[in-house]
Amino acid sequence: MGSPQARTPRDRESTLIKAVAIGGGVITLAGVAFLVAVAIQAGLLGPAGRVILAYIVSAALLAAAHHFRAKAPAASVTALLATGLYTALATTWLMALELEWIPAWIAPPIMAVIYLAVGAYAVRVNQRAATGTWLAGGAAVGAVTFSAFNIYYAGSTLVFLIPLIIVGMGIAHKNYGISAIGALSSILVYMSVGRPDVWISLDVVTVEALVTAVILAVLGLKFRISSPYSDFKIHWGVYPAILVVGAAIVANSMWTVWLVAVVTAGLLVLALRAPFGSAATETKMTPAADLCAWMLRALPIVLVATTRSPTWGSHRPYPAV
Repeated sequence: MGSPQARTPRDRESTLIKAVAIGGGVITLAGVAFLVAVAIQAGLLGPAGRVILAYIVSAALLAAAHHFRAKAPAASVTALLATGLYTALATTWLMALELEWIPAWIAPPIMAVIYLAVGAYAVRVNQRAATGTWLAGGAAVGAVTFSAFNIYYAGSTLVFLIPLIIVGMGIAHKNYGISAIGALSSILVYMSVGRPDVWISLDVVTVEALVTAVILAVLGLKFRISSPYSDFKIHWGVYPAILVVGAAIVANSMWTVWLVAVVTAGLLVLALRAPFGSAATETKMTPAADLCAWMLRALPIVLVATTRSPTWGSHRPYPAV
């Protein structure tokens, strides 16, 4: 094995520029927060003023990223885009869950549209995959925390759109890591759901998890999403499998239990009908073979989960709290 190449001065300079850009973004965000806090303490800003100022700052940061996209280092543009996106997402998050100015079901579509606009811009101006990763990470955190902190889940069911848009952005960037962030955040969204406000919410969660599983499986097969590393053992098929298992566990009525069974069988058939490839032509497991393998692993768990009660598929009330 050859020894690793020594880092050149240009490499060190590039690393320094990235560190300064990221640090500058953090300092900018902290400075804005400090100024807002001072204005609040001085009685200059009420709740409406804070929200308006936050959106203005977000728009200014995004405008600065666009203006300097051809002049500033790529890391600096990434920092401006990410900071602007985070500010807008956090403001919308707070308007729904803290200030309660807008209904919980409206906030996720607004957050999804904001991320979609910024993410699509980054793709259109040929920003690096690293930019997409930073944007996807912020959107994923926003989706997961929104699901976790909103106790009235039935009012925010559209939050599952955000992880799916992240997966789409990964496909647009041709980057497995970004798509994986979206798929993983879709699982965390459902894991973070607290006790829903009405019993039917469990059925809503089940259906959403199944719909997400089907979409992820279809995207994985169509765009052949899989790890770029041949020795990477966890491939795309694990995400639909986990979602199907989770749906089977929380299924709360006869029709959702049957729906879980149908979707599980359907995904197995879908995987079996897709091209598997051959050892002569494939250097690693194909997405179809990977999905089939993970769905076969999930099948016994699904069967146990759907038959765990003597009154199979009947409504199971919440435990007392």
